Order: sequence, then structure tokens, then C-alpha cells
Amino acid sequence: MKKFLNSKIMTLALATALVFGMSTTAFASDSDPNMTDYMGQFTTVVNAGDIGSGGYDVELMAGPANSSWIYTGFSTEAAAENVDWSVVDGSIAGVAVDSSMALEVDTNEYVSYAVVHIDSGVTSGSASILATNNANGASVNFTVLVNPSNAQTTPASATFEIYAPGATTPSTTGTTNVNAGDYISNTNFVTVMDGMPAMVAANIIDNYAAPYGYVSKITVNNTPYEPAYPAGWQYRVYRETATAGTYKVVGISAVLGADDIQLQSGDIVQWRAGNYDADLFPETIVR
Repeated sequence: MKKFLNSKIMTLALATALVFGMSTTAFASDSDPNMTDYMGQFTTVVNAGDIGSGGYDVELMAGPANSSWIYTGFSTEAAAENVDWSVVDGSIAGVAVDSSMALEVDTNEYVSYAVVHIDSGVTSGSASILATNNANGASVNFTVLVNPSNAQTTPASATFEIYAPGATTPSTTGTTNVNAGDYISNTNFVTVMDGMPAMVAANIIDNYAAPYGYVSKITVNNTPYEPAYPAGWQYRVYRETATAGTYKVVGISAVLGADDIQLQSGDIVQWRAGNYDADLFPETIVR
């Protein structure tokens, strides 16, 4: 067990909730129904140029959260040690959980602390790291994104399938080249989000809206589809297996934002509108 002395860093979006949660750790429950990030930073961006010959280490911290997703913290070292860390299927190779332990962040307040190692040969892509509380199965995902030093110059040729709400077959589909930077962001590799303006340019869709980087509306055949919460637009990436014509869902596409996942030539991207808790996507497709 290690004493953590640094100050707590919080993003604006979670600052209020985290501050409130940290002030009420006396009410912590080691089996609270949720898990969250202790630092308020779910995505860590690593510049590829900063990865040295010995690789690069990323420190992550997770703790329990109540039903309102407010951080509470573990009350014992043993509870914090009862957290498993794993790399989600589809993450880039060369990223692994190096170690994990209980960490005391305040008197009788603990989090689960993990070190994720990025090998020196990793130059581009993303990994999703899952922290699971074995006491109740609650979990939280962290994104580790390795951003290339320079923008990717080779486009990715991908096929897009758009399913309108309630549709069982694609409402529109098409294949087009997607370039890094088609969608304006700081990610230097080709992403699923880059595919949105590429689809407009290729007349696969008419238009889209993505406030704050989340696709909220897609217009197909002059019909705008903007599902209201608890529904929304969701995506999955499918990649061809060793069996020609059979594509398997890329696991990290279920948990990463569309501008965090790297798109490869030959990928199939499905966008479907439906409830967030619904099972909208098959594990495999045949094309």
C-alpha cells in the first residue's frame, strides 16, 4: 500500500460531483453500485514522441461511486485490492496493465491504483482499460490514446451502414475513403468521427449534427433522425476475421468515443439509433 500525496485533479464536467463525493467519504460503501475515476480524467492522451526506448507508463485510479455516480472511495485497503484491471478486446497491441495495488489517498480512504505500460514500438491507436470491483461487478472504463506525432497521411477505405430508428436493414450504405482531420479534432489518426463528414462528401448521408463531439442527428434521404434520450445514435466497428466475409465487432468500439478509435481500411462501421441500454448490435456480420 502506498500513500498518495499529490493534489486531486478534476475536469470541469466532474468537479462538482467529485468535490461533493470526496467530502462525504465517511459514508463510503465498499460495494457501492458503480465505479468511477478518482482523478476525473477518463481519457489519457499520450504523444507518440514522448514514448521512449523503455516505453511509457500511465497511472490510473478507480474507486466506488454511489447511485448518483458520485465518488465515495473504499473504506479498507482489502476492498481496494479486490479490483481487477484488464485490457478490453480490440485495444492496440503493446498496451498492458503492468501492476495494480491499493492506494491510500486520505485517512481511511483508498482507491485502486494501476500502472498501464505502453511499449516503445506503439505509435498510434487506442486502448480501453477496464477496472472491475469484484465485490459487485461494478466497473469503469479508461481510454489510453497514443496520438501520432504527425497526422496520418494514408486514408482508410471503410464501409458505412446507417440504420434509422427501428430499421432492420440499412437505410443507407456506402464505401468511401476517410482521412485524418476530416472531422476537426486533435487526433492525428483516422477515426470513426472522421467518417461523418466523409459520408456527407460521398453522399452516403445528407448531414449530421455532433455537438460536443457526440453524434446527435443524422439526416438520410432528406429525413433527419434525432432520437431523444434515453435513445441516441451509437456505433460499432466490425473487422474481417480469418474467415473471408465474416466480420467481428471490435470490442473497444462499444466503450470508446467515435473520435478515439482508429479506423482501418476494410472496416465496416454501423450507426444505429436506439435506447442506450438496448442490445442493438450483433457480435458478427457476414458481408
